[in-house]
Amino acid sequence: MTTQAPVSAGIVCTLRMPPPPSRENDGDGQLGDPSREIVDSFIRYHLSKGFQHIWLFFDDPNDHTFDQARSFPLCNVSAIRRKTTEEQEAAWKSSTLLSRLGGLETARREVTARQMLNAELAMKEAVDSKSTPEKQVEYLVHIDIDELFYTGENSVIPHFTWLRDQGIDHMTYANHEGVPEAESIRNYFTEVSLFRKNHLTLGIHPRTREAMSFWTKRTRHHQYLLFYDNGKSSVRVSANATPASVHGWFISPPRQTSSSSSSSLGATTTTTTTTKPSP
Repeated sequence: MTTQAPVSAGIVCTLRMPPPPSRENDGDGQLGDPSREIVDSFIRYHLSKGFQHIWLFFDDPNDHTFDQARSFPLCNVSAIRRKTTEEQEAAWKSSTLLSRLGGLETARREVTARQMLNAELAMKEAVDSKSTPEKQVEYLVHIDIDELFYTGENSVIPHFTWLRDQGIDHMTYANHEGVPEAESIRNYFTEVSLFRKNHLTLGIHPRTREAMSFWTKRTRHHQYLLFYDNGKSSVRVSANATPASVHGWFISPPRQTSSSSSSSLGATTTTTTTTKPSP
């Protein structure tokens, strides 16, 4: 009996980081650049978990954290800076997604459209036999810069190997939302350790509902999670896989998909993309 090799996985992320502190001292008596620390933490964590390659698309052509990403080996991290308008739009016109997203005007205006276009580009590189071997991953995860893909095991490889062995091509993961314990957070990856668990992973016990109401009563619109609660997804790399949204993928023809809370997405707290400190 032939034993299959362990599965490889990659991450695609579109980011726009806050500018560096205007002075050497950031106002809290600390030196350094929090944005650089966050990008560094994001990369180091996911590489340590066994992800083979990370695609980082910098939405701001002048993002100062670009060099931080470029300091990692090219075999591990692709740092792609948003090009000039003419160059970028020429690349977008070759996308099969562009018309479905509403054309160039939508891509210029909506960051979610650019996220999907970037995810499509990462998928094309993963599929391309001419890409370097490190980019030819078997599963691709689309998340934001303030999110970590978490599994209970030290490596994500057993999880993706299980997906392959079960014939699962698309998996959606519950997202949990970070709760800061201070008003000022420098690096949410190293400072936030408490999370609101996604309601889809909780039971219906009265005490659970009581605990959730503690949070819903604190927001104007009675939200439990402040940004989204429908998770993020991984997909098996294929020329037939395209982003359906920033939360999931479309596979043609449809194949086996699943959802899980065992490997959950830890959405940490930040003031940039998906999560903010609780009121």
